[in-house]
Amino acid sequence: MSPDNGDFVLSWDSGNDWVAEWLQEWSATEEIASGLNATFRLPRDLFLAHGQCGQVNAFFDPNQDAVLMCYELVGDVYDEFETALGDTEVDTWPQLVIDTYWFVLFHEIGHGLVHYYDLPVTGSQEDAVDEFAAVVLVLNGRAQAVVSAALYWQLSDGGDAPTRGQLADSHGLNMQRMYNQLCWVYGSDPSNWGTLLEYYPELGNRNCESEYQQKRDAWLTLLAPWMH
Repeated sequence: MSPDNGDFVLSWDSGNDWVAEWLQEWSATEEIASGLNATFRLPRDLFLAHGQCGQVNAFFDPNQDAVLMCYELVGDVYDEFETALGDTEVDTWPQLVIDTYWFVLFHEIGHGLVHYYDLPVTGSQEDAVDEFAAVVLVLNGRAQAVVSAALYWQLSDGGDAPTRGQLADSHGLNMQRMYNQLCWVYGSDPSNWGTLLEYYPELGNRNCESEYQQKRDAWLTLLAPWMH
């Protein structure tokens, strides 16, 4: 059994940014960190840091042993959903923002665990940690967070033909990420998520149940030596 020599440690750079206060009030991040510490054995601390970055981004920094969740990214997600839904669904879109924050947080944690555990990854690591985030959230009853993040990719896509820079980027195109995430959620429980096919019938061309099961089983196998 691998030793447990570290914890997921939250940190907040509050500054004068409204996002810090809003996230701490709504995001349940303390509960997420507690759940992670009850699930994974870490070789050393992994900091879940929040602060200003000067860019719309989130990333894992192996030199700092830290995931950095940028307030600018959360602000961008907030603006996208507020613009799309506005006052007509004022009780709905704030939760979509938090859901998307959860997905991005777990995506970056996935990068951290790949680094900490030296996990083998075939294909794109960005795709792999999207899978990690989706599997963890689905298994913990938060599949809606995966759907919300998919909607954010759709809203932020813009609809233009991808540039050569976007095609060369390590991340998948926004619409590809959207369809992947929706497929995995649908495949995790087709009876409860069948309405996704009404809005995205293209998903019917994929074997989403097998895709989700494969990714779930792969990640559980990879992580088993480090789980409590």
